[in-house]
Amino acid sequence: MKKYLALSFLILVACGAGCVSHGPSNADLTAQRAQEQKALEETEKKKAEMIAQTDPVREAEAQKMRTAVQTGKILAVGEFKGPAGTQVQGSARLVQLGTRYALAISEDFGAQTAADLSIELSRYSSPKTTSELNARGSLVLGTVKWTVGGQLFDLPAGTNVSYYKSAVLYSKNLIFAVATFK
Repeated sequence: MKKYLALSFLILVACGAGCVSHGPSNADLTAQRAQEQKALEETEKKKAEMIAQTDPVREAEAQKMRTAVQTGKILAVGEFKGPAGTQVQGSARLVQLGTRYALAISEDFGAQTAADLSIELSRYSSPKTTSELNARGSLVLGTVKWTVGGQLFDLPAGTNVSYYKSAVLYSKNLIFAVATFK
């Protein structure tokens, strides 16, 4: 038994760190995850571009949004931001089109959610709850038409846009993302 233990000890000493299996380091794993996330984002962007090109309804809506932004007067802009872990991108613009107003959602808009997503204009710059969102008279614009790509929401006639400080995406009484206007 002593010979076996001595031999095991000698093998361990002789191998040193070389016998230990080396898996990827934490830095390697982090870099790999970042590459995978970037590849996923690029795939989603290409998917959105393909959908816009192949779906005439979406393309018409995107063109309507582009025309409004190009010909209208942009009054305020905000980038959508959600709580940690929320995957959302794109911006919201309050646009004056002659005597009427609209909210334009950018073509790079994307939100990963399975639930119905609605949009409102809020008098708070960054509401945290739907109770806060509705406390001071938000303006409900309706359900987001799709979770990828540009779209335009007409505001009701007579809307005083100076009251509104942000565009809010929410679903089932949970705020998904807020675009605070600047």
